[in-house]
Amino acid sequence: MLRANDIRFKPKIDKIIETILYLVHQPIEFDAYKIVKLVYLADKKHLNKYGRPITYDQMVAMENGPVASTTYDIIKQNKRLAGKVDFAQLPFALIKRGDRIYAENPCRDVDRRILSVSDCRVLDGIVKEYGSMSFGKLFDLTHEHPAYK
Repeated sequence: MLRANDIRFKPKIDKIIETILYLVHQPIEFDAYKIVKLVYLADKKHLNKYGRPITYDQMVAMENGPVASTTYDIIKQNKRLAGKVDFAQLPFALIKRGDRIYAENPCRDVDRRILSVSDCRVLDGIVKEYGSMSFGKLFDLTHEHPAYK
């Protein structure tokens, strides 16, 4: 019998980048933590509603809760993605202020050939529902998810 832990997705880097870009276009300030949490929540909701995630990112349990790992690596500009991601050509800026990294200043529109209508619909709902939540509230919310426990 197939169990949830047996399912492994291959992250779609183009969709991850477009998803981050989509979020950056929203009228909310997005730091790395909020981005990885909203991508996690959006993938979970899209999978439950439509039978597939948006980004196909691998979710990992970290100290601060479940995290979309390739999304995290893109934001942190992890060298492990060298050859897969041209960090100099990202369609948004990654700016470090203090101990936080922010994604901002989109330099182009979202490519609607990459994100589907349902992807955008779910992302809009996630931003509306969770976008203004603080670190603490997102932390508490995602730590309560059975998949994290």
